[in-house]
Amino acid sequence: MARINEKLVGELKKDYLTAEELAEVFRLKSYKTILNWNCDGKFKKGVEVVKFGGILLFYWPAIKEKLHAPPEPPKRRTRNIPKPKGCLINL
Repeated sequence: MARINEKLVGELKKDYLTAEELAEVFRLKSYKTILNWNCDGKFKKGVEVVKFGGILLFYWPAIKEKLHAPPEPPKRRTRNIPKPKGCLINL
């Protein structure tokens, strides 16, 4: 069995947080909120979140940069879209 490089793990631990640790940073009651945000696409895969060995790790410097960045302008809604007639669900 290979030994884990403790120095490398220590370096990674400085920048990467688990969902539980990120929930503590944001003062959330449950880490599941972080997981829901990830499923909703709030974090960019490969930039702010990576999956390493089956564990989601969140890159704190990228998240902090996103928090301090100016907000993106809201997307414009398209107008005059006809509403569908009748039921959309086929039973």
